[in-house]
Amino acid sequence: MPLSNTLTYNRDTTIAAITSYYDFLTKLYMPASAVMHSPDSGWPSITSTTFAALGKTDEVVDLLRHLPYIDRIADVPCAPHCYFADYSTGIDEGTRELTEPYEGTVEPHVVGLTLGGRDNLIFLLDTKLGVVHWVDCPSELTTSREQVMFVKEDEQGEEENDADDEHDEEEEESWRDNAPAWTAEDFFELLKEEYLAMNFVPTSAKEVFDVYSAYADEDKDLVPNLQQVLREHGWPDVENFRKEECLKALERTASAYLP
Repeated sequence: MPLSNTLTYNRDTTIAAITSYYDFLTKLYMPASAVMHSPDSGWPSITSTTFAALGKTDEVVDLLRHLPYIDRIADVPCAPHCYFADYSTGIDEGTRELTEPYEGTVEPHVVGLTLGGRDNLIFLLDTKLGVVHWVDCPSELTTSREQVMFVKEDEQGEEENDADDEHDEEEEESWRDNAPAWTAEDFFELLKEEYLAMNFVPTSAKEVFDVYSAYADEDKDLVPNLQQVLREHGWPDVENFRKEECLKALERTASAYLP
């Protein structure tokens, strides 16, 4: 299990992990045209000056300047009921509220990767440790990717495991209390594995469902039927998957359940 005090952030590794994830999604349902890659010098709209209102470190701004983004006009989710933030178009006064939980408690070196309403998944990237936190991660989720174990030092400098210590009142109110973390590389591989295992299933290029959500009785067969459609078109064999044909079949199947 990775220990937090052994981890370091690497901008290029983080960018590569996110880029690889987007490329993976284009093999399943996302239009390749929806992925926007930054110029070599970065997005000109993202600078320490233009992003000052976000209240983040220069390290965060530099990362955002060089990340790929999903064109918000394409309206394509990157996980179940979840849209990733497109910082390339700039920020406004509501950006921080829509990308982070618990106003005022998320540190300047941590930035939200997703943006949306209260049902949107919340992924927070820590640029000190190079880890991604999944706030309110489903308890049913199982993965071979090992979570990061956070450790602290006592007054003598000896390491202590946070899991063995009682949190003080301030720690209990922290957003991290229900936000397990993985290294950036492992986190995006974890998400890929959820699609490969068909725990995440698209209904089209515009919507993704999952096995963890509660559905009405009349819709309880939707996800199993979508999984069957995926299998019939070659998934999870990514290289031989018949994407366009499958998307049409997924839409037909979903239309019997969704308005």
